[in-house]
Amino acid sequence: MFVVGRTVRERRAMRERLGEAGLAIAGDSPLASDALESGAPLVVFAELDALPAGRRRNLPAFVVVSDEVDAVPRAAAAGAAAWGVVPSSVSPGQLTAAIEAVRLGLAAAPPAMLAGRTRAASESAGTADEDGPREHLTPRERHVLELAADGRSNRAIAEALGISEHTVKFHLASIYGKLGASTRTGAVRRGLRRGLITI
Repeated sequence: MFVVGRTVRERRAMRERLGEAGLAIAGDSPLASDALESGAPLVVFAELDALPAGRRRNLPAFVVVSDEVDAVPRAAAAGAAAWGVVPSSVSPGQLTAAIEAVRLGLAAAPPAMLAGRTRAASESAGTADEDGPREHLTPRERHVLELAADGRSNRAIAEALGISEHTVKFHLASIYGKLGASTRTGAVRRGLRRGLITI
């Protein structure tokens, strides 16, 4: 497989993670084009922004590491026959499982991210369930949603809670999945409607 990441640090970290999982790497580059030219049957993108923009007919199977809320729809729209999305906190075992699934021609992603995509599709079809959330928000998720309702950026939320922006994005993805929302505004609106937060 081939690793693509914008920085040497990202690529080195990903190579180490793949090595820990017992997976062999053929090469790495900051450019997706190098991965395509390499002929590698599977590419691991160390971040979502490394994924080629737009639909690509010749894009090989891939796994992208991302906590971004739109990672699943972007991965699905990239054009590869098989793809996977894993969070930055992925364990070696989970990473191996995702890669093996993709090698078998499947799509793989965390349940929370897939749930958000499924509910978003349902909303666009006009069949979204407006009743209560399928799962309760954790106290931390409620706090994140309250700060988002105040109009704070991911960075501002991270600073207020003493956590990383990646963790904020992970919480937001979980919130979207639980509330069946596809945007921050939609999540805030549903949170307010259901009395989960106040402003």
